[in-house]
Amino acid sequence: MIKVHLLTLWLIGNLCTYFSYSVALALPIPLNETGPRIIFSRFGIYPIDKYKLTDILATAFANYELKMRLDDTAVVNGFINLIDVGKINAAYFAPFTPHLLKKSIVFFANAAPIRQTATHFINVPASFEKLFSMVKPTLTEKQRNRLFLHGNSLETLYAHIPQK
Repeated sequence: MIKVHLLTLWLIGNLCTYFSYSVALALPIPLNETGPRIIFSRFGIYPIDKYKLTDILATAFANYELKMRLDDTAVVNGFINLIDVGKINAAYFAPFTPHLLKKSIVFFANAAPIRQTATHFINVPASFEKLFSMVKPTLTEKQRNRLFLHGNSLETLYAHIPQK
């Protein structure tokens, strides 16, 4: 019982730190007022020598669990990931081992109890596009149809998520 309480205290402190780096922040208004919850993340702005990728991912997954427990909109309508990868460089890709990628993909495909309706990547550098092209064939067709790269122009994003 004590271990759970200590873990909870550790998580709360670390979650606040990670959220300050824009890891999985839920926007207050869902898509079109009643649609899926939009969750914004900004990757590549946290110091990689200080924070591990697995901790960042754990924070994002913990946020999804919180949404599942506390946010009726996300439970009923699912969520849309909006991820800014503009600050990512090659050093951020190093921790992405094939095993970690597979675990993340399997989590969202088979284990996540909350429905992910789409993931939109914005400010996409060429290096990210290369990684994406290697990972995309390993995804199910359903997952591939829910992933969108928007480059540096947000005009294509506005077709899916209005500018409002």
